[in-house]
Amino acid sequence: MRFTASASCRDARRSRSFSDGFSTGVDGIVELANRSSVVIHTFDPRGLVSFSLSAVDWCKSTACNIKGEESKREATYRASQRSLDQLARGTGGVFFHDNNALDEGLATAVDDMSSYYLIGFQPKREDFNPLRGNPQFHRMEIKVLRAGMQVRGRSGFLGTPDAPASQPMSDSFGREALRKALFSAFQENGFPVRLSAFYSASGEKVARTGRRVTLLRVMLAIDAHRLRFKDTPEGRKELDLDVVAAAYGANNQVVVSSSKSFSSAMTPDEMNQIVASGLLYGFDIDISKPGPLQLRVAAWDPNSERAGSATAYVEVPDFNRAAIALSSVMLSDTDAKRNEALARSGVLGAGSAVTRSFAPGGVLRYDCTVFGTLIDRQTARPKIDIGVRLFRGPERIFDGQLIPLAIPDGSSLAAIPASGKIKLPETLPPGDYILELSAYDRLQRPKLQRAVEWVDFTLLK
Repeated sequence: MRFTASASCRDARRSRSFSDGFSTGVDGIVELANRSSVVIHTFDPRGLVSFSLSAVDWCKSTACNIKGEESKREATYRASQRSLDQLARGTGGVFFHDNNALDEGLATAVDDMSSYYLIGFQPKREDFNPLRGNPQFHRMEIKVLRAGMQVRGRSGFLGTPDAPASQPMSDSFGREALRKALFSAFQENGFPVRLSAFYSASGEKVARTGRRVTLLRVMLAIDAHRLRFKDTPEGRKELDLDVVAAAYGANNQVVVSSSKSFSSAMTPDEMNQIVASGLLYGFDIDISKPGPLQLRVAAWDPNSERAGSATAYVEVPDFNRAAIALSSVMLSDTDAKRNEALARSGVLGAGSAVTRSFAPGGVLRYDCTVFGTLIDRQTARPKIDIGVRLFRGPERIFDGQLIPLAIPDGSSLAAIPASGKIKLPETLPPGDYILELSAYDRLQRPKLQRAVEWVDFTLLK
């Protein structure tokens, strides 16, 4: 979240106002802003100001020190800008001043909010040791190797640790922790969370609108080592989780949000299996329209009083367009022995579609759904070809032939499943790979007959 300096933090996303500065210190504001991942842009709307004396100015004596009076006037003016400059510099924002073209400053701020790099690091424990009873300020500097480039970032951080919880948190504290984890620009690491988002659509169209409902499947892989399982009177282990999700559109407005509560009682052996391999959890949310989305998810464990969060970017296609379209590709390895071996080595969600971390020699299963195909009038069936390619970086290491998609009798032609398997050679080196799935509608016009989806995965040692 980024906003102008004089807008209140509480109403920052709704209001914009301007100020000519203030004399009070801003160190506390900068510290709170940096802890909340807020970048502050400041503006001085006074524009170009002349410090020269004019006919309307009055001197107390005939021997008026004109140069001294003008210097004093300029010093007062610069002092009024100091707070605005500190707010911007301390949080990595832009201070626009001494310019009559205020619209240029606004355009600069808007352009700055359109993209940025998020770089983080883990402070050392001793960074939070007080010096003579006071927290130390640690200055940070970011440099780039390319000449002519200017980098802006936070000036540093105050070594003030978060206060430990002295008593169990209430429900309101849990909700606040969820809200903080969801809206923070940084990932909450109370327990690690991996997030994947898969889009699809309903098979049949809604009778009232004649359109398909677009679905976004949210899938989480949660490291359960830091979760706390309660003991039940029956000798079982109970896990409780609250999960919230919000999808943001191109204008950074919430498109849709969802909240879920998860509670499950299990045997101690089942608990140990979840702790070893990770907790997989998923749910669907409806998306009103296609386009790019930023998905944020946060989870809260009330038993351990810990939160975890994750972010993913996804561009949802238009499943109501008169052309062939594909859902996301779900990629997994169903071999339990290979996945158990990876889990024992500490791989979270091994073999699952969420983390897509696979062992050498694995047999990968891909699942996808085809929408928007034309139907042959003579056979009353579509004509679809499927092709699979595999890439390692820019190198294409596998190029499968196009094969007709087999459609079982009785299958819905509005949402046609497409699945298959690909055997990974034992000789493939570890690293990051991409599987590309292409579908061709042979009854459609050339410009509309091809749809492509790709999914990344990691091959481990």
